[in-house]
Amino acid sequence: MTWLEWLFTPIQTHRYINIWWYVATFVLAVIALGLAYRYKILKIGLLIWFSGMIWGFTWEIPLLAIGGRSYTSMNILGFLPELIYHNLTEVGTPFLFGFIALYKFNIIDLSRYQEE
Repeated sequence: MTWLEWLFTPIQTHRYINIWWYVATFVLAVIALGLAYRYKILKIGLLIWFSGMIWGFTWEIPLLAIGGRSYTSMNILGFLPELIYHNLTEVGTPFLFGFIALYKFNIIDLSRYQEE
């Protein structure tokens, strides 16, 4: 088996791992939004978070269309909430953490977006 074959070998994960992953990403999303609120950049933080979600949609929908991604339920009402949750927590949250870290270390200046 070459490393490329190993890399593209499908794997199965246990449902409990998926559930705990969803719980952990939700907790991280709450922490990220709490930090944005603490540094008084909640409005721009939400904009950054939702822009990450849109970026996630542009990545996930083509993957879903070509069969590169599968969800628990493949009907529209089954995978759409999972797709939205996936993009909110796994794409938007790291974007927001990244911007908060860049702001905290004075690499970017978000002071004009701070609320009173």
